[in-house]
Amino acid sequence: SEVGHNVGNDIDVDDVDPRDGCTLLHQLLASGTLPVVEGSSGELRWQAEDATVQLIALRLHAGAGVNAQSHKGNSPLHVACAAGCS
Repeated sequence: SEVGHNVGNDIDVDDVDPRDGCTLLHQLLASGTLPVVEGSSGELRWQAEDATVQLIALRLHAGAGVNAQSHKGNSPLHVACAAGCS
């Protein structure tokens, strides 16, 4: 079977948000973590961070474009650095 950017019938891992040109990979890296409720336990925050890393890995495994540029010309790596990801 052919491996490509199409993950499902209508899903493309490089779909772009028309408002800012960002892919989901950009957005995941910009957020640093999935949102958690204010005042959540440290364990819940750790789980959210772990889930975010897993989502990013899944996107990359599915062929997400690591060089995709937003309307501002930022790649996912630029976004990760600006968000302080390590």
